[in-house]
Amino acid sequence: MDDSHMLTLVIQEMSKEFPTFMESLVHERDQYVEELVRLPDNFHCCTPSPKAGPVCLTPALCNGFVTFGSFNNLAKVLQVWPKILCAIPNSLLVLKCKLFCYDSVRQRFLSTLEKLGLEPLRVDILPLILLNHDHMQAYSLMDISLDTFSYAGTTTTCEYLYMGVPCVTMVGSHAYNVGVSLLSKVGEL
Repeated sequence: MDDSHMLTLVIQEMSKEFPTFMESLVHERDQYVEELVRLPDNFHCCTPSPKAGPVCLTPALCNGFVTFGSFNNLAKVLQVWPKILCAIPNSLLVLKCKLFCYDSVRQRFLSTLEKLGLEPLRVDILPLILLNHDHMQAYSLMDISLDTFSYAGTTTTCEYLYMGVPCVTMVGSHAYNVGVSLLSKVGEL
């Protein structure tokens, strides 16, 4: 996926862009038309739902194994995830995505993961969750969230963090760095 279109606004009336350091790294400066004015903090604002419910202890304490998870858009799910799970014996992957309400999508997705070396029994696909409280409480099913790339999660990353789930992400070009930018501010709020 080419994310270079996200690097510059190319709007004649806009002479400046205000990224944080992590969203636009120094080596990308030449890809911007606008002057970059660095923001010291994150430009994302997250206001959690008052109906989110309590933060739960990591399930690995009771389960005896690690459960990775992602509630990101299905288009962002990665081929690298089966490699991560295969490297960590007995680990599981919990996923939630609106498209999984279709059995054909679930089956095709599980088949793809199996072709990549991950047994379908190690994947828990959650049904569509309509209520915000139930959606937020579903985060208690995972120990570690896996961010997506080449375009990182934003809302889901904020929700992971609010519900006490650590998130693994990558540094890269602008679209990767949304997760890095959010994680760089953990503990400063």
